[in-house]
Amino acid sequence: MKHLFTLALLLISVVAFAQKVTPDNHIVVIGQASIDVPADQVRFNVNLISSDSSSIDKVYQEHQEQENKMVKLLKELQIPASDIRYYR
Repeated sequence: MKHLFTLALLLISVVAFAQKVTPDNHIVVIGQASIDVPADQVRFNVNLISSDSSSIDKVYQEHQEQENKMVKLLKELQIPASDIRYYR
């Protein structure tokens, strides 16, 4: 009976050691993802600033020239006039 009890304890201890979990058992997942999505809207704010301390007429003329250049650029880019807003 004593030998049977010793044998049972020995078997139980072997099973206990067989279930040992080592710190090397782990899963590492490394990844990267990206999604390219087209823009729904693009908004630009353009401020035209002119200054001249000698004459207000020069300031107005320079501002008109800047505005004409901007309108020409928008036409070249084929941006519809309905999508352009002017604020003064």
